[in-house]
Amino acid sequence: MRKLLLLLTTVLGIFFANAQNAANYTFSTNSSGSLALDMNGNSIDMSTGSSTMIGAGVFGGASETREMGFEFWYMGTRCNTFNATSNGLIGLQANNTLVANSATSLAGSAGNRIVVFQNGTTASNMMVNLANGKVHTKLFGSEGSYVRVIEWLNMSLNTTS
Repeated sequence: MRKLLLLLTTVLGIFFANAQNAANYTFSTNSSGSLALDMNGNSIDMSTGSSTMIGAGVFGGASETREMGFEFWYMGTRCNTFNATSNGLIGLQANNTLVANSATSLAGSAGNRIVVFQNGTTASNMMVNLANGKVHTKLFGSEGSYVRVIEWLNMSLNTTS
C-alpha cells in the first residue's frame, strides 16, 4: 500500500509541477560578454546619471515601484515595472512592492522576484546599507536593445557566522 501511495504521489507531483516555459526566451551565444559594456560595446557607467532607489543608511528598505523602460517576459508574466530592496531582492510586475527585511517576502505575496543576494531572514544577518551606500538604477541602450542596471553600491553583508 505504501509503494502505491508513493507512486501516486510521485506521478501527481510531476503532473502538477510548474516551471518556466523556454518558449518565452530567445537563446543566443556570445563569447565576448562583459559587465562593463552593453551588447553594442557601449560603456555602462553608473557614476553619473543614475536614479537613487534607496538612499544611504537605510536598513530593510524597499523602493517604490518604477517603470522598467521596456517590457520582457519572466516566468510567463509580462513585466514592465520593478522595485528593489536594500536586502538584495528585485520585484518584477505592476504594483509589486516587497517587504525588504525578511525572506518571507519571497513566499508570502504574489509577484515575480529575482534574489540577487540575500544572506538570511533575521536582522542580525541581513544587508547593511552603509553611510555612503545606496541602491540605484540606470537604463542603457536604445529601442530593441535596452539594458536596465540595478546596483547595490557600498553595501555590506552582515553575518554572524
